[in-house]
Amino acid sequence: MERRELFVGGRRVLLYAPTASEISKAVDGNSCGPGDAELHTWAVPWESGLFAQLSHWDLSAADVLDLGCGLGLAGVFAMLQGAKSVCFADRSHRAVELALLSAAENRGPEARCEVRGRQGCWAQAASAAPWPEVDLILGNEIVYVTEACGELTALLRSSVLRPGGMAVFSGCDRGLSDTFQAQLIAAGFIVQCGNGFAPGSDGATPNPTILLLVLKPEVGQEPSALSSLSSVFIRPEAWQDTGSTKAKFAPPPCVASSIMPPTPPTP
Repeated sequence: MERRELFVGGRRVLLYAPTASEISKAVDGNSCGPGDAELHTWAVPWESGLFAQLSHWDLSAADVLDLGCGLGLAGVFAMLQGAKSVCFADRSHRAVELALLSAAENRGPEARCEVRGRQGCWAQAASAAPWPEVDLILGNEIVYVTEACGELTALLRSSVLRPGGMAVFSGCDRGLSDTFQAQLIAAGFIVQCGNGFAPGSDGATPNPTILLLVLKPEVGQEPSALSSLSSVFIRPEAWQDTGSTKAKFAPPPCVASSIMPPTPPTP
């Protein structure tokens, strides 16, 4: 494995990643466990609008699940934002192993965040134990196929996401956002969607990106009673400066204060 240095959301993050040799072996079909055959996809960290958002959120009272964690970039970032606990989950044992190493590398001497890993498939999370109960689920670049929309909706309906909790999904636009939103809304969730562009791997060509914020209503609370949410245009590059007057993509007022971002600065 090798160590990589990234700067995301205004933070320096160190990640452990597979070597080019490991990736080549996986592509050739010499993988050793579930999810390892896709190593060439999850071994590349993807900076999206997710981190520009999290950089403005106080996670000090939040239990966080990094779902489909890959190298663990989202979970490590949440840890650096002060999360109470972070669980790195992936169906690849190798991914969980690397994510935990990365978390340890970024963990400060006074950090109090509880860190753990969970190898398994999210499609079985609603019925299999032990999956943690959390306030915030992060899914960075994990929705690749239509089946994932139903599986993730079922996961959010389960006890894994606490009532009043939130899930945030970010990734390239593969034409699945409308399907995913429709299933989430039909299941009683409140959904806010934004779209925009993230820097491409070549540093020039932007990638279309989708950001979904999904709120799970409190028990007995009707979705219609919650504040309506409107779409916004995501411009991740404009959020790197915390003093920017650009509108932030903020969760609704009904979200628990533990994961509320500060009020955007006045223009």
